[in-house]
Amino acid sequence: MINEMVLLHEDMDKRFEQLTARIDHFMIWSFATTISVGGMIVAAIKFL
Repeated sequence: MINEMVLLHEDMDKRFEQLTARIDHFMIWSFATTISVGGMIVAAIKFL
């Protein structure tokens, strides 16, 4: 019973770490996209 709980806890830790890594990658990707689009908008406004 205790062994099953320990294994379940370890599995949940692994899933949480995977989720955290995915969220981190998404945040970096979103930030980079926002900066890029913002830069292109500013450049377009300057040329017009």
